[in-house]
Amino acid sequence: MQHCLSLPEIASIICGHLEDEGSFKGLSALAQTSRTFSEPAQDAIWREISSLKPLIRCMPEDLWRENDDELDFDDAIQAFQRSILPTDWPRFERNAKRVRIINYLEDDEMESEDYQMLVLAAWARSLFPALRTPTGLEYVSDGAEIVSEAICRFTELETLSMPSLSRSAFRHAAALPTLKTLTLHLESEVQSFLHLPSDSPHFPALRVLKVEPLLLTDCLPIIKLIYSNLRSLEIAYQDQNNPSSDWLAVTQTIEKRFLASSLATIQIHPYKKPPSSKPPAANRISIEHIHPLFTFHNLESLKIEVFGEVNLGDVALEQMAKTWPKLKSLVLSDFTTSSEPRATLASLKAFALHCKNLEKLQFSFDARRHYSTETIPRVYNTSLKFLGVSRSPLRSATDVAAFLSDIFPRLQTIECPYRVDGGVDKIRDTWNRVLGLHKVFVAVRAQEAARFAAGIPPMA
Repeated sequence: MQHCLSLPEIASIICGHLEDEGSFKGLSALAQTSRTFSEPAQDAIWREISSLKPLIRCMPEDLWRENDDELDFDDAIQAFQRSILPTDWPRFERNAKRVRIINYLEDDEMESEDYQMLVLAAWARSLFPALRTPTGLEYVSDGAEIVSEAICRFTELETLSMPSLSRSAFRHAAALPTLKTLTLHLESEVQSFLHLPSDSPHFPALRVLKVEPLLLTDCLPIIKLIYSNLRSLEIAYQDQNNPSSDWLAVTQTIEKRFLASSLATIQIHPYKKPPSSKPPAANRISIEHIHPLFTFHNLESLKIEVFGEVNLGDVALEQMAKTWPKLKSLVLSDFTTSSEPRATLASLKAFALHCKNLEKLQFSFDARRHYSTETIPRVYNTSLKFLGVSRSPLRSATDVAAFLSDIFPRLQTIECPYRVDGGVDKIRDTWNRVLGLHKVFVAVRAQEAARFAAGIPPMA
């Protein structure tokens, strides 16, 4: 027997379509038409807000005032001008329970004392009992402690991004059965939060973790806390001075803590790119430092960017291609050009052979030696769209373009960074010619294939 939709279900579907289209005028009109449409329309209107201003305006007008320094009413910052009473809450609470997403904007900054008054006045009640995703909480000025206190009352969070958390807020987040995405900016003085009791599992539902540590190894305490089926791990380290031994410690810890079948994305890179005038630290990353990640056979994306050097040879890169056949993106990048690349065009062929879903590929290689693609059967990849060549040396644009057009016929972008000193850039100019010639070779091959299919003999 087929399920017939009830009238409230139909009303919710209609309101959902209007919300997707951004038609808040339509939702507002529906909310005023009948009881059937009123609740689902209001749910859609209040589902996502960009500040607390609309909710505060639901409270009595003698409670708050607009900041006199702001000319535009919509952008004005509220300030409380008396204590909040229990009788001030009903309309606020009625609409706040509908909020699923709070997306604060930088120009919606609310003064910490006003936010604190709101949190303290709420007392035991949760301001947003159904909140799933709060973003931009850092825009509550000087309010890390206040926001942390509020977070302790959010019981259904699915996404959390904070520059810092109090100890109690971190423990609360670690125990949430709903939290799927977490971003933490770690400073050295807050590492003590990460030592939680081991009598219960932490972050049981977490799937996406981004950590922004000062030093690379500062992320280890939080990684050691997690036993979930993590899908994506990103480490954006801030300090340049991370010796090779620290890289090995991190990759070995990742290997030990996460399920081999679940982790699909690993990104380890600087929080910010280095200034061109500052020389990088002399750290070298070899296959030894990457090898612990071979455990994750379902890996789809790997990004490793180093203040120093990552210079792998053909054997190591072929091993990576064979280990991760599901790769869609591979980026191995450093900030030095002191050594000649050890890899050759043979490594590109290895990825074309073993990684058929690969869409983005970036590492340094020596393209000066011609490498034949004539094999039976032909080796090629039709998924690759982006090739990052760093500062890879080459001689003949024609030979390299012919090679690439054979193994990566759908290549659209070749990225070669500018010279650091801003001088005449022959390498970049040559790679630009390679991309132009690549398109010509692909077009010619397509014409030849069409003639062959039509039974027309090849042109002499």
